Amino acid sequence: MRICLVTSSFLPQVGGAEIVVHQLALALVELGHAVTVLAPRYSARLRRVLPYRLETFLPGTLTLLNRNDRLGEAFLLGTLARMRGRFDVLNLHFALPLGPAFVRHRWVVGAPLLLTFHGTDIQTDPAIGYGLRLDPQLDRKIRLTANDADGLVAISPSVRAAIGEMLAPPRPVFDIPNGVDVRRLSQERPRGRFRARLGIPPEAPLLLAVGRNHPKKGFDLLLEAARLVAQDEPRVHCAVVGRGVTQLRPLAERLGLRGQVHLVEELSPRFDGRQVPLFPPEEVVDAYRDCDVYVSPSRMEGSSLAVLEALAAGCAVVVTDAPGNRDAVRDGENGLLCPPEDPKALSQRILRLLRDPRLRTRLGEAARASALALDWQKVAARYADAYAVVARVTDRVEVAT
Repeated sequence: MRICLVTSSFLPQVGGAEIVVHQLALALVELGHAVTVLAPRYSARLRRVLPYRLETFLPGTLTLLNRNDRLGEAFLLGTLARMRGRFDVLNLHFALPLGPAFVRHRWVVGAPLLLTFHGTDIQTDPAIGYGLRLDPQLDRKIRLTANDADGLVAISPSVRAAIGEMLAPPRPVFDIPNGVDVRRLSQERPRGRFRARLGIPPEAPLLLAVGRNHPKKGFDLLLEAARLVAQDEPRVHCAVVGRGVTQLRPLAERLGLRGQVHLVEELSPRFDGRQVPLFPPEEVVDAYRDCDVYVSPSRMEGSSLAVLEALAAGCAVVVTDAPGNRDAVRDGENGLLCPPEDPKALSQRILRLLRDPRLRTRLGEAARASALALDWQKVAARYADAYAVVARVTDRVEVAT
């Protein structure tokens, strides 16, 4: 098939959705499909090494769509006209700002549109001000997009439930999880490289969390839990890797965790045009390999790539029983669940794993097995099946009309 993945944010900006689009494009190419990624901008050096095609919108399109719908759509039409007849399907990632204009004018391209939600464009949490749909005007636009798309992708059961609340007429909804590079993550590799980088002794218990510093990630709860763990296990260390995590340093110091909490700003692959960027980068794979317990204290997730990566790496994981997390981890089977917003309960689950090496091993092996279905080749094949379905449905609708 001739597939166009459309996104409003792409590499070298690094986030969950940007990684998903890149990895999905790579896997679809390996399956024999012709793939183009349409993005507002990209690293020109990447174009030399990527097996898929990169194209951009007319300059200013996204800015105008955010400020003036009609003027933005006029600019977008110039891009759509350039795409006429070239694709069998469009897969839009993120409902806004492109969604309303794309569903209204996809006839210009002549291809059906499948919409993949990624979290902030579908889920809401008023307590922490999370989610675009908290704004009534944006909620209206997202609903319009969902109900006019030819099909939708739910990356987790929690996202599917949120989609179901918005749909008026029936629309095909495909349950397709985010993927991970299972082969790389499950490979045996030397231990100790991540610990050596941070000066953590080989024998010290190590907790790990990966993700950007955002209230929904609950890293403040993790540090509170680490303080409680340290009361029973004084040798414990905790590493948090991600964009903006150094802002947690004052909290770590107030909790008396100086020297035990290691805040590592985002580790990203090099975009030097010499090789296809790998996600997660090698340093993060080393971190998964070196930790004793991976912890996700999130208040909400769409589908956390970091949790999926930790499962594929065979980590013993403790996650909160929150949307997104509970979709990936089954309590006592491939990890442990604990109540959200409860540092004491989180610390108890962590201590249980630190004190029971056999339980850590059993859960780690089950975690790796549960991640096999998340390999990008399998995920991409499910996307390809969804593309074929919406293309056939659209053909039938056109014949009927």
